Amino acid sequence: MAAISLKKASGGKKGVGFFTVAVFLVVLILLSTGHAGARVGTESVKIKSTYWPSKEIPKEEILSVSFREDFDTGRRVGGFGSFVLSLGRFQNEEFGKYDLYANNGCKAYVVMETVDGMVVVNEKKEEATKALYEEIRALIDQQEK
Repeated sequence: MAAISLKKASGGKKGVGFFTVAVFLVVLILLSTGHAGARVGTESVKIKSTYWPSKEIPKEEILSVSFREDFDTGRRVGGFGSFVLSLGRFQNEEFGKYDLYANNGCKAYVVMETVDGMVVVNEKKEEATKALYEEIRALIDQQEK
């Protein structure tokens, strides 16, 4: 019986080791992958991201939009953060609490004032973020006509 106990203990150590490696790999994947961005439709802006719920903003609820390169994101008060993404509810001195969908590698942002508060989003590259801003601006301009 003692031999059986040792085999079980040895198998248990291998199982714990395998589990530890598996958890480490999952965490590494979560911290180093993902994307946030938006698509402009004819009636709304749809924001999608990996690891955080999507958001849709009808065009009539967008009060203003601006392109920013000097934006202080502040601190996360709820959401998801990794090496590549900052998602969720944030707080800074300028807006107070607001929603952020950001790729950390890009320091350009589209800032939208909506009827429900501020929403900030960017793409992986500054050029794509600038193009997103132009599309949202055109959507708002259509509404005003």
